[in-house]
Amino acid sequence: MPNTEKPKAKKAAKKSAKPSKVKSTKQRKRRKIERHSNRSFVDSDGKLTFLTEKQYQFCMWYLKLYGKRIDAIIEAGYDVYKRDSKGKKTDQINYNLARSMAGENLQKPAITGFITSKLSEFGWDDENVDLQHLALINQYDNLPTKQRAIADYNKLKGRYPSEKVKHTGEIGFVEITNYGSKGKDAGS
Repeated sequence: MPNTEKPKAKKAAKKSAKPSKVKSTKQRKRRKIERHSNRSFVDSDGKLTFLTEKQYQFCMWYLKLYGKRIDAIIEAGYDVYKRDSKGKKTDQINYNLARSMAGENLQKPAITGFITSKLSEFGWDDENVDLQHLALINQYDNLPTKQRAIADYNKLKGRYPSEKVKHTGEIGFVEITNYGSKGKDAGS
């Protein structure tokens, strides 16, 4: 019997020497962050958010192409090509599909949050844009640029009415009949 117990003890010792295959939640999160560090960001709620590879590529191309969403979808590798009658992919791009996919992507909070975080890294946040705008408004050299900056500022701040005001063409006048004590009857 002693021979049968020793091998069991050796097996137990070997098991304890091996690293556990069950990872803790912290270890799994840490590894996920390491694998996807360029595709992750902390959103406005302080929550760590991850993008898929295609979403990340879309965001980066969107930023590189200065907001050209259709071109960004195509460059990111989304399948936006037309199909022939047999269902095979052709070389022609379906721009309606690309426009639709880009619009869907730009409605996803994770994607817009990532784009916003990247823009703020490079100084494109509200505070910096307001300072640049103020510099344009206060300059004296280029009047058309100044006028456009003021108009943009007013649009941004919601100072323009949301709907166009329709004018009927009529101007109302009020006739003043009582001139009071200083009128023409006061001197007589």
